[in-house]
Amino acid sequence: MTLVRLLLRQPPQWLPPLIAGLLMVSALVGSLLPQMGPPGEYGIDKMVHVLGYAALAFALGEIRGLRWPWALILALVIGGGAELLQTAVPERDGSWGDFFAGGLGAALGVAVQVALTQARVQARTISAAGGKALPLSDESGKHP
Repeated sequence: MTLVRLLLRQPPQWLPPLIAGLLMVSALVGSLLPQMGPPGEYGIDKMVHVLGYAALAFALGEIRGLRWPWALILALVIGGGAELLQTAVPERDGSWGDFFAGGLGAALGVAVQVALTQARVQARTISAAGGKALPLSDESGKHP
């Protein structure tokens, strides 16, 4: 099975909530652990926020029935909550930079998930048409 076909398949209904839950727990636990090294060294912490919240927002967006705006909002609330909780941990503090890096990641994750969903719909439409792409408009220029 090619990578494209694998990506275009809808995951089992139970998988996205499981992955989203594990990512939420890891984000909160990671935020509440004492700091492991110097903060912000080489911007690695910001890259971790971008990638982590992109994965979280993507997984949330894959949950059936959860529309993309809610996936984005939930990821932002979780990121903001984690930053607020850090203020209660000795040697940790929340930062706007981390929140914005997480927000950027969440937006990227949702954008990728929306694009993938649209590709899945298009693939199903082509498959239903017998393997041929449906025209975007007829000769008169009107959409079918």
